[in-house]
Parts: sequence; C-alpha cells; structure tokens
Amino acid sequence: MVLVSLGIGAVFDGLVHAIEDELSRALGLELDGQVILTATHSHSAPAAFHNSMHLAPGFDRFDPRITKRIVSQVKTVALRAHSELQPVALGIGVIHDFDPVGLDEFFKDRRPANDELRNHHGEPTGPGYKDARAHVLKVDKLNGTPLAVALHMGIHGTIFGADNHWTHWDAPGAIAHGLSAALDGLPVLFLQGAA
Repeated sequence: MVLVSLGIGAVFDGLVHAIEDELSRALGLELDGQVILTATHSHSAPAAFHNSMHLAPGFDRFDPRITKRIVSQVKTVALRAHSELQPVALGIGVIHDFDPVGLDEFFKDRRPANDELRNHHGEPTGPGYKDARAHVLKVDKLNGTPLAVALHMGIHGTIFGADNHWTHWDAPGAIAHGLSAALDGLPVLFLQGAA
C-alpha cells in the first residue's frame, strides 16, 4: 500500500490511476487499488491537473503537463520510500478535544448553512459545530525509533485570499511543517478530514 498526501486542492481518479500505473511498472507489482491519495485542499496550489469538466470553473482547464509532473514527483518519492521499506510498529490515537468548538485555535465552522446537519449520534449539529477531534498515526522502527507521524483532522485551511498569486501549502502544510519542526524534523503527513 502507498499512502500519499499532496498539497493540492483535490484529487481525482485519473491522478490516482496514473500513479498506480507508474508505480506498478517501476516495481513490477500490481498496485491497482493500493494507492491512497489525499489532498490538503490548498487553494494556493496548481490546479489544472484535474481532468473534470464539472470542476473546471474552479480548477482551470486541464493541462496534462501538470498531471505528469505530479505523477513523476510522487513516483520518485514513493520509490525512495520503497527502497527503505522495513517492518514497523504502528500506534493509533484520538485526541477528542484537539480544537474544541468555541476555542477554534486551528479552525472553525465556516458554513452556517450546514447547522442543521446531524452528527454521528444523529443529533442536529447547530451553530459552530465541527469535528474537534484529531487522529494520530505514529510509525516507529521495531526498536522504537520514530519514523513518521500522520495527523488527520478536518480543516478548511485556506490562508490567502483571491489576490494571492503564490503557490503555497496553506494551513495544512504549515501545521505539518510546524509539527515536524517540533518533532526534530520527523516526517509528518497531513491527512485532510471533512471540513
């Protein structure tokens, strides 16, 4: 299995299939259905890789050169990770009040139109509701040395407005970078949750 988080606005099946095909050829393995691709939902990232007419107004016209570049970069990183493949120990945790409703240090409910939606208990969510949880996956070598951390939380983490012309990882990338710095450079994978 290959798990990839990209600092882009969204993913589409064509991108996933292209990455599966490239990695399958390079490794001589059948990876159909074995690539999990997630996007941080950056509004400041290249977008013309998305070959969907439905999303064209927000993602621009499809440019296959951008798709090829993304696929090539993912392939390079995935092959490097595969060359260092080793048995690991996994730890999973949930921080239930990571960013409590009302405190909103990382994110807040930005869509009052969703206030009548129901939560996982079937109750109306009401104003300001969000999933305040964060899920953490810790990956260690078998001797206990940390290898990586994955953080999963829901955030609509846009920092810049429509006048921004810079490519940027937005808030999810900043969170991953800050957490990595706090963990002495340990790789951190941000997995976008429902925002």
